[in-house]
Amino acid sequence: MGAVSLTRNSSAELQEILCIGDPDVASSLGIARVLSGAPASTNAGLAVRIVSGPSSVADFSVRAVLPSTATDNPVSAAQASTVWAVQVDGRVRAQNSTIGDLLASVQQNSTVWAVQVDGRVRAQNSTIGDLLASVQQNSTVWAVQLPSSQSFQVKNSTIGDLLASVQQNSTVWQTQAAVRTSSGGGVEGSTTTPAAGALGLHVRPCFPTLLSTTVNVTSTNSTSFYTLIDAAGAGLKNKVYAYFIGSTHTIPSTGEFISSTSAPKWAVNFGSGSSGITGANLAVSPPAYLFETAANTSLTFRVAGNSTAAATTVLRVSISWFAEA
Repeated sequence: MGAVSLTRNSSAELQEILCIGDPDVASSLGIARVLSGAPASTNAGLAVRIVSGPSSVADFSVRAVLPSTATDNPVSAAQASTVWAVQVDGRVRAQNSTIGDLLASVQQNSTVWAVQVDGRVRAQNSTIGDLLASVQQNSTVWAVQLPSSQSFQVKNSTIGDLLASVQQNSTVWQTQAAVRTSSGGGVEGSTTTPAAGALGLHVRPCFPTLLSTTVNVTSTNSTSFYTLIDAAGAGLKNKVYAYFIGSTHTIPSTGEFISSTSAPKWAVNFGSGSSGITGANLAVSPPAYLFETAANTSLTFRVAGNSTAAATTVLRVSISWFAEA
């Protein structure tokens, strides 16, 4: 130890300086140095030990608290691969951020992103348009394959919005759906008569409204037309599937069913020749029919052969029909 005399308050005091030296080294080179900067390799120092610390020097490392660069303190892992593969048991999402922030912070040289998930991939607080706009996709075909137990759904949007957001060169989208019975069996389709035991759907025929009317006709000559059915409407035809004519007229005559007033469609002979009642009737099961009018045309009736008022003919006409294109 060395001492230096100092005067404090009119009294002499000794200020002592303590130097720590190496007892195994006889020269002054073994004295520990106190420095304000980085020590040189020739300066002596003190050995230290961590109490209850690492078992070996390999378990403990010390870095000087010095100004450093991003190279000294890496904050992100270097990624040499240009293909990022993400596989999760659940979902992939960017919390407290948007999918655009996530994509902007990741350098991705590959134009194909491979994502495999057991669940779903979604962009929270965003739209499918934002997701597609943020991802550079050179491929013009997007393929989505889901297990049969899952579904692909765009919420708060329409399938039209999804198709408009995806560049799709193919003009044909194919959808295949299975039709099953109430017991779960698949309904079979065929272009031939099905064999016994083939599953099918129960069906029943659906007819148009079946109508009927009866008209008492008093005809004075063959130029008189009597309307039985009004025109059915644009594109519709009156189709007669049953009729009846009865009369006490004695002169043999012909009754004609005519589309409008110019196109005869059906004719029936009647007239007893002496006395009594004569007539005719015929019917088929709809949707079959006996004759039809032109579209949007009435059905009329006339008695051919009557040329004078003296030959007045009274008869009853009844018909059943339906209107159909």
